[in-house]
Amino acid sequence: MTAVLNYLQEVKSIIRLGAQKAQSGGKKAKKNPKGAEPEEKATVENCVIFVGLEFPEYKKKVLEILNTFEFVDDVIQSNEYINVIRNEVKGKEGGLAMKFAAFVLEEAKTLGKDMAL
Repeated sequence: MTAVLNYLQEVKSIIRLGAQKAQSGGKKAKKNPKGAEPEEKATVENCVIFVGLEFPEYKKKVLEILNTFEFVDDVIQSNEYINVIRNEVKGKEGGLAMKFAAFVLEEAKTLGKDMAL
């Protein structure tokens, strides 16, 4: 449950930064010529968040693979998981799988293996 709360806090921060960027136009404001009226900034009043009910298949596969390896003090004991993931997850999802594995292993270090996997 802690992992979910941390994730939601991170997403909230990302949403706020995105809203600020959208309000400012996303680029440096151009200087107005003398006598010109300043542009009115648009306001963002709504936000939509999509929630998936389950992981995509490649993420499920990564979690299954990582669960087969030994962890000591919440740190994986072999780098062989890299080769296994590369062999199991092909194509465009291969790179995403490696990034997800790195994220999960970092979460295991900070939150504990049982919370991350």
